[in-house]
Amino acid sequence: MEKMLTEFIAELLSKAPEVLITLGVVYLIVFLLREYRKVRQETEQSIKDIVNSRLGEYMSKIQSEISRMDLVSRDQEAKLKTMNQNYEQFTFALDEKTKTINELYAEAQEKMLSLREAIPNVDEYSARDLLGIIPNVDEYSARDLLGIAERKDNPQARAEICKRVLTHQDSGSIELELAGDMMRKNNRYQLALQDPERTSAHIEMLSLQATLEFHDRNEVLEKAKNLLLTKPDRAGFVSVANALIHLDRYEELMDFSKVFIEIVKNRNPQLKSLALRNLAVAYREVGDIAASIGAYKEAFSVAPGDENTLKPYLSLLEEQGHEQEYKEVARRLISIDPSDISYYRFYIDSLIKAGDFEEASSWFDKAMKLPKSEMDEARLHSVGIKIRAAANIS
Repeated sequence: MEKMLTEFIAELLSKAPEVLITLGVVYLIVFLLREYRKVRQETEQSIKDIVNSRLGEYMSKIQSEISRMDLVSRDQEAKLKTMNQNYEQFTFALDEKTKTINELYAEAQEKMLSLREAIPNVDEYSARDLLGIIPNVDEYSARDLLGIAERKDNPQARAEICKRVLTHQDSGSIELELAGDMMRKNNRYQLALQDPERTSAHIEMLSLQATLEFHDRNEVLEKAKNLLLTKPDRAGFVSVANALIHLDRYEELMDFSKVFIEIVKNRNPQLKSLALRNLAVAYREVGDIAASIGAYKEAFSVAPGDENTLKPYLSLLEEQGHEQEYKEVARRLISIDPSDISYYRFYIDSLIKAGDFEEASSWFDKAMKLPKSEMDEARLHSVGIKIRAAANIS
């Protein structure tokens, strides 16, 4: 028995290092587990604290923003209230001004009626007696006299008033042009009434009537067109075409121009060119640019020397960006009329766009040698500046 105990102790002592190591490892594991639990508890608590802290901060900011928005809302409400008050004041003032304007207009109408009543029926008198009928004609402005003339149906009375406008001291270019145009139309009107064979005068009168009066407008225009097709005439065609353009009847102008061209054919190149030019205008206005360009080309192939065809065609080419053809047409215009400064400007502009500054300078020098007005001089000066600026940039 003693021997067995001794052997057990001896064996235990021999294994003591291994047992101690094992016990140490077990103790270490237990220690680490405790520390882990402790750290985990602390980490969970710290995370909760951080989250709660951030949530508190965010809630505080949200509350501050809500308070700020409430203040802004109150401020906006005050501004809207002010705006509404200003708008109400504005509408009230506008109503008052409108009322005043209406009253002034009514007063002006009453004065106009009084003026008309004060002027006797001029149409009952001869032109020679006219100055005695209108008291103190010299006290009327040129524009007032034109207004009086326009209201007169008697051609003689109208002509006499227009003569006074032509010699009136305050007549400007506009008044002189209107009076001259009124006298010319008045003369054509008299011709149409006095001589039924003057077809051109009748067509012009009918075209003017269609332009000014909407009653029976279609019938009047048809009568004018039928007269013109019976006896083709440049002045008559211009009158009808201008009336259709004034009334924005471009489809009708297109159809009538085609019929007119078919009747004229090649017997009168100038009339055919005129109709083709108006056909091109109609095509352009309805948006058929290709057909418009084609009509212009045909027009100046019929009448190559017609500046009135080339100028609107030049405008269309510039609008569509056809720079090469624009340059060719501008050069052709100079060949037709070498004395027109504007044609040189068109051509020089095309050369500048093409980057041919040397050629542009050459044509600029030619233009400077031509007789020119002060306006032409100023325009050419700006062209010279443009040439130098474009050359420097390139």
